[in-house]
Amino acid sequence: MAMAIMAGAHFSSGWALAQQYYPGSQAAPALAPFEASAVQALMENPDPNRRRDAALSLGQRGSAATVSRLAGAAAYDPDRSVRVAAGDAIAMIKRRSAGDWAVRPPAPSGYRQLVESWYQLYLNRAPDPTGVRDFVNRMARGATPEDIQASIIGSDEYYRLHGSRPASWIAGMYADVLNRSARPDEIRHWMGMYERLGGSREQTSLEFLRTARTELSQRP
Repeated sequence: MAMAIMAGAHFSSGWALAQQYYPGSQAAPALAPFEASAVQALMENPDPNRRRDAALSLGQRGSAATVSRLAGAAAYDPDRSVRVAAGDAIAMIKRRSAGDWAVRPPAPSGYRQLVESWYQLYLNRAPDPTGVRDFVNRMARGATPEDIQASIIGSDEYYRLHGSRPASWIAGMYADVLNRSARPDEIRHWMGMYERLGGSREQTSLEFLRTARTELSQRP
């Protein structure tokens, strides 16, 4: 009994750290009912097997809105198998959601969820309400998914996440948008495009996304 109490205390303290040091676990997009149930198990169930199963389930069926909760588990869960499962789930979600915008044009009712998923996918954090509202309003006025993603990918924040170097930033676009590594000739091509566009990250990423749409739409 004492050991069970100690294990529960360890689990609780681990998630106390997550809540303190990983703000995305407190302020993130709304979840579907299935996702909310799985996230609750991931965050509150004292059985590591149940938490691991919840993470795997989110990886298989969850949306990008669950990434911040999974990231908290990947960083702070006291059980290694849960941390690994949460990290794998994040990778699965990113692979699955990367091309959705290219093959299924979003309906106006889905603009907000789509924008929120891009914050998770590209910036690995919960969205700020002002930014989401501005992007949703732009889409309502006719901006394309490429336009909005280019604003995020071209931002200083995304650039810093990828080393603040043009070549590593381009490699980051391949990893995040196409879920693959860039070949050396592809890096050279987009470095040339970046220079021809006067060093504009937003314009370069817009051209990249327009090209990426073709590759994404042709995937099985």
